[in-house]
Amino acid sequence: EDDQDVMTLTGKVLLENGYAVSMCRKASEALDLFERNKGDFDLVVSDLILPDERGVDLVWKLQERKPELKVLLVSGYPETRTGISKAQQQEYRFLAKPYTGSELLREVHYLICDDSEKIGALYIRGRYPWYQDAEIEMELQDKARGEN
Repeated sequence: EDDQDVMTLTGKVLLENGYAVSMCRKASEALDLFERNKGDFDLVVSDLILPDERGVDLVWKLQERKPELKVLLVSGYPETRTGISKAQQQEYRFLAKPYTGSELLREVHYLICDDSEKIGALYIRGRYPWYQDAEIEMELQDKARGEN
């Protein structure tokens, strides 16, 4: 993420919910960090437009090294400005900026939880639509703290 405020707030939300976070402003920094840590990451959250490379190109390079790496792409620009096709968008999860902490946590949780947890989350969303955001946010916070 090249926007310092967005990067700081995103990192803060994830840290406060129990996730280990490493932050980079450029694709080159992210690649270097990934290599130094021998790919020990479960998820990458990347802006589609970075100062030195498109976020989708960064993701391809990271997934060449670790195919099972989960991906959440974010952008504040319309699709035409980002250079990413609908087919590419369907391959990765996408979150439009500005996003809330609960939206971010919902996407991160969706990407890194196992299938049984996804079924549970979908059940909650379908059964209780009038308070799904509060219910899911509480569930995500409980899971991040290791509570059930």
